Amino acid sequence: VRSITDDVRYTASGGEVIVPVESGTWSLSNNRDLVYSLTFPEKLERNGIELGPCTIICEGLLYTKKDLADLDQEFYKVRSITDEANSELKEMKRRKEAPRKWNSEKNVWEQRYKNESPISKVGKRFKQFLAENDEKRQSKKRPFSSELSLESGQFPGIDDNVFIGKNGKITL
Repeated sequence: VRSITDDVRYTASGGEVIVPVESGTWSLSNNRDLVYSLTFPEKLERNGIELGPCTIICEGLLYTKKDLADLDQEFYKVRSITDEANSELKEMKRRKEAPRKWNSEKNVWEQRYKNESPISKVGKRFKQFLAENDEKRQSKKRPFSSELSLESGQFPGIDDNVFIGKNGKITL
């Protein structure tokens, strides 16, 4: 990894400051975990804060467009199971709360539908519980668009354009 201009520029109280930066290393594991480093051979100082000489190690995540599409597909698949479980519970409630019908032979109001068995009720609620937990777990795997770079771009060794996650880690 190397800086485009081989230096870092910033403005301090005395004007523009130019500090050299040396090439570093980078690695990509699991086609997603990016680690790279840059070395500052001279001290940087701005607003009373000093840095260097040191090596800065940056860690972050890459997401290809295909990765994001796959994560979305997995989420939608799990979401459809949640929707199905919710529909079953909604239908169960609708049948339970349905208005009674008149039985003219017996001269009485009767329940329109048979009561759902307790085992069936528990089974449907448990299915909903599991589906919602799976949906939450799958949702956590997907980054929000606000957590990604605004644009995608090319990256060495990856055929698809990538987005870089904003929430990385910097170590001195």
